[in-house]
Amino acid sequence: MSETIMIAGRAIGRSHQPFIIAEMSGNHNQSLDRALAIVEAAAKAGAHALKLQTYTADTMTLDLDHGEFFIDDPNSLWKGRSLHKLYQEAYTPWEWHKPIFERARALGMIPFSTPFDASPDVAAVILKLDDGHPWLAYPASRIPALHALTGKRFIQPEQGCSHGFVRWNHRSPIHTWAQYRQALAEWARLYGRSFIVLEFMPRDVPASVFRPLTGRLQGYDGQVYIVGILAPHEPTVTRAYPHCASIARGISVSR
Repeated sequence: MSETIMIAGRAIGRSHQPFIIAEMSGNHNQSLDRALAIVEAAAKAGAHALKLQTYTADTMTLDLDHGEFFIDDPNSLWKGRSLHKLYQEAYTPWEWHKPIFERARALGMIPFSTPFDASPDVAAVILKLDDGHPWLAYPASRIPALHALTGKRFIQPEQGCSHGFVRWNHRSPIHTWAQYRQALAEWARLYGRSFIVLEFMPRDVPASVFRPLTGRLQGYDGQVYIVGILAPHEPTVTRAYPHCASIARGISVSR
C-alpha cells in the first residue's frame, strides 16, 4: 500500500512535509466578514487547507428545551441552553460555502467540508421525484432531517402511520437479511408503488419488489440513505395514515 495520497494535486505522506488544515468550525460567530477574516488569517499563518462543517440545527437535533436536548450540567459552559440553539449559533450557512471556498482558493489553500449528514442530497432527490406517490422511511431515524428539509411526512411502514419530526429510540424487529427481504415484499404489497428511504441496500430482492434510485448517500455522521421505489410496476395503494404516536419517553414531539 502506498504511503502517499494526493489531495487536490498535493502529495501527503510520511515522506512529505506536514499538511496543515485550519478548522473554522463555528468561530465565525454568524458573521461572513469574520469567516472571511479567518480564511485570511489561516492563509497568513501558513495553513494548506481550510475545513468547514456542513449541517444545520434541524439536521442535527430536535428543537426541544427539555430532557436530553437541554444542558443542565452546572459545570457546563452552555448550562441553560438547548442543543438546537447551540447548533443554530455554530453552523455555517450553506450560502457562505461558495464565497469562503473562493477566498481560500484565491489565497492558495484547499477548501473542503465535512458534511455531517447526507440529508440535503437526499432531500434534493425527494423533491425532484415527488409526484404524489407516498414516501416511506425505514428506520424512522432517517425522518427528522428529511422532514425538516422537505416538509413531507413519511410513512413508518412497520406501524402503518406517518411521522413528521419525531425522536426515534425504537429497536426494530428486523435483524437479518431474510427478514429485511420479507419486510420489503410485505410493504410493497401493502403500499403498492411508493418511494422509500432505507438504511441498507437490499440484497437479492426482486426488481418487482424494490428498485434502487440512488447508491449509498453517506455523511460524516455515518448515517446512510438509499432512495428507491417499492412495487415499481404496481398501482399505489391509497389510504389515510394516522400520525404515529410519540415514543420519546412519553413526550409528544411530532409536529
